Amino acid sequence: MPESEHAVRMGGADCTTTAGEARRVREDLARLQAEVAGLLKAIETRDVIGQAKGILMERHKLTAEEAFCWLRHASQGSNVKLAQLSVLLAETGEWPPRLGGRQRV
Repeated sequence: MPESEHAVRMGGADCTTTAGEARRVREDLARLQAEVAGLLKAIETRDVIGQAKGILMERHKLTAEEAFCWLRHASQGSNVKLAQLSVLLAETGEWPPRLGGRQRV
């Protein structure tokens, strides 16, 4: 067997992979792990953004789309991530949220 190949015995069959194939598998695995991490983060932030939207909808009689626009505009205007603004609103109930040393939105 050439030095650039690796033999693996699986289920009674010999499987031969090249070093290049093994590298591609590792790269694919790393890419998929990063994608899963990103999706898990999106799931976490989705809940708090929904809470913030609900607060704005109730307090200001907005539609869900309008509430999201308010959050997005405040995020862009303050250079603070939308999820972070949502956490501040959900935790404090304050709108616009206090941003510590940052300018208020």
